[in-house]
Amino acid sequence: MICEEGTSECTGGALVCNDTTGDNIDWCDGTDNDCDPSTPDGSGDYRYLEPCDGSDGDYCMEGVWYCPPTIPSSMVCSDNTGTTTEQCSDTDEDCDGAINEGFEPWGLWCDQGASATNLGSIRGDVGWDIVYRTGFSQEWFLLNIREENSSNVDLRAWIELHSPWGIDFNLHVYCEACRGPHAGSSYVSDLDGHIEQVRVGKDDTIWPNEDFNIVIGVIYGNRLPNFCDYWELQIDGNMTGVPITCE
Repeated sequence: MICEEGTSECTGGALVCNDTTGDNIDWCDGTDNDCDPSTPDGSGDYRYLEPCDGSDGDYCMEGVWYCPPTIPSSMVCSDNTGTTTEQCSDTDEDCDGAINEGFEPWGLWCDQGASATNLGSIRGDVGWDIVYRTGFSQEWFLLNIREENSSNVDLRAWIELHSPWGIDFNLHVYCEACRGPHAGSSYVSDLDGHIEQVRVGKDDTIWPNEDFNIVIGVIYGNRLPNFCDYWELQIDGNMTGVPITCE
């Protein structure tokens, strides 16, 4: 404190300043409370230069608290930007802790030219095949469910997506092509580790070849993902208890 709030007096054979007041804090009031012209008005306020969100419609801390000379005694947030709206992307543009809310993300990603990785083919009616993949971002996969037996045994497969702790991905499956018939989706929106599962099947007749393709989307959920850990995708062919989803 540099305010001269006392006087010097002779005490015990020495000149002593009798200013015993505490430090003066520079509040936002248009006054130089701490008697130091170099410190900004309001700099003693605990909010001074702390991040803040303005009166827009988003939750983004795009400004800081300060004391404007034109409005003494009132701390103001410098965020005067417009509302930051959510986009279809990997970013939380409106800063609310979720991404792509309000969008149909699986379809939009297809529209943006997302290419599907071909996983080849698995048997859907006899025998047993398994396909396994892992990753840490959104991906699309193409898989052929193959007829191996000419009899009328339905073709079936289970698709499982394992999200470990700290990750939220959703599973979307389409018949034949992206934006084709929707075979099923699974949404488990938490960060505690979970399994998303979609089952696909096709009715088989004796003579025609009933091979069919599915498109699998691993898509960001409503929670922001932790990119330091990996999801795991597993597809099993010729599984029981599968409804007919792809005719």
